[in-house]
Amino acid sequence: MIKKVFRALGILFILFLAGCYFFLYPKIPVVTGYAAKAACSCTYLANRSVDNIMADDLGESPLNLASISVDRSNSSASASVYGLAKRTAIHKPGLGCILLQGKDDYDITYPNYSPAIVESNSFELDVNLLDNDQLKAAIDPVFSPNAYTRAVLVLHKDTIVAERYAKGITMETPLLGWSMTKSIVNALIGIAESKNILTKNDTLLFPNWENDQRASISIRHLLQMNSGLRWDEYYTDVSDATEMLYLSENIIDDITDNKSEFKPGESWKYSSGTSNILMGILKNKLGSEYLTFPKKELFDKIGMSSAVIETDEAGNFLGSSYGYATTRDWAKFGKLFINDGISPTGERILPEDWVKFSYTPVDDKRCYYGAHWWLNAGSCNFNDCPKDLFYASGYQGQFIYIIPSEDIVIVRLGLTKNFDQNKFISEVIKSIKRKTTN
Repeated sequence: MIKKVFRALGILFILFLAGCYFFLYPKIPVVTGYAAKAACSCTYLANRSVDNIMADDLGESPLNLASISVDRSNSSASASVYGLAKRTAIHKPGLGCILLQGKDDYDITYPNYSPAIVESNSFELDVNLLDNDQLKAAIDPVFSPNAYTRAVLVLHKDTIVAERYAKGITMETPLLGWSMTKSIVNALIGIAESKNILTKNDTLLFPNWENDQRASISIRHLLQMNSGLRWDEYYTDVSDATEMLYLSENIIDDITDNKSEFKPGESWKYSSGTSNILMGILKNKLGSEYLTFPKKELFDKIGMSSAVIETDEAGNFLGSSYGYATTRDWAKFGKLFINDGISPTGERILPEDWVKFSYTPVDDKRCYYGAHWWLNAGSCNFNDCPKDLFYASGYQGQFIYIIPSEDIVIVRLGLTKNFDQNKFISEVIKSIKRKTTN
């Protein structure tokens, strides 16, 4: 009898190990890839400690299973889970951190480039509004312990009227925007259109798309997330999204192989893949100018000196997810859109009507999305906020809220969405209105 019990327990243990292998092991390279990339970027871009990275960025399961190490001798960071599936990310100046798929097969480097000097790229501080008790009261709940907010900045016209940071974060700390980077992709496509490099109505975008339904996919479709391409946007398992970010060394080759599910324009589907396809189109058009294009044509012209979009191993910008910038520089990006695409020096960067195109709903059924920007058209997201509000949104509650009718930009960066966005935005607007009308 005892032998039978032990035999049964042995079989159960073997089945348990087999289950772990088949169901958990495929996810481990994703976990270690995420951890290595986060450790590298937080170390070399944001100058944060390993302890701080583990507590804040890798504190939740299953990420907390990863052990990370930083090797400053070769500007790298590595992660593994109990010694399994070790992954390494390396930092390269100008490119941020690159997650390697084994060896660094492509060995890309950022071209020599002298940034332009932007004379008018700083904001003023309004002491009277900074002392606004009502504005402080609007911001206080966003910094409650369970909200895990890292930074808030409120810009009214060209003036910072509120700015607050969590412990360990300063105005000099670049923070990851996650999918707010998609709105930067929008701007880069707009800039390319203004330079006659492409148009949003272009089709026949890749050679392997020319003989099927994908031939009629336009850049407009990709910007509006209704290309019809098959895509799995979830992060709890191995999916199109996690393979792209953590298991691919050349994302453009991989994601442009995806087939169509629907006719272009027929159905809306959120897809990080489409943002990187857009960056792939830019790469094909720009050639050797591709790696300097974001800095030269966007970041330098609006004074986003801290901004970087990281790449994959092959040098493709990860425009879906990996934009880093300080809080003030994220606000400068929002200011570009509230100024209808005109830079602080008065140069038109985005084409006329591009901003309007960006915040125009995809169709009558979707008041919440435009062209790589989220919307509040019809007050569909925030009942107490202006209908003209549109915003960039990223994982864990990264936001740039733009309210043209009030000339207000609000940046909130953090680790969760555990706060009332509608109340926060509306109370900020009310407090500024009260102060400026008194």
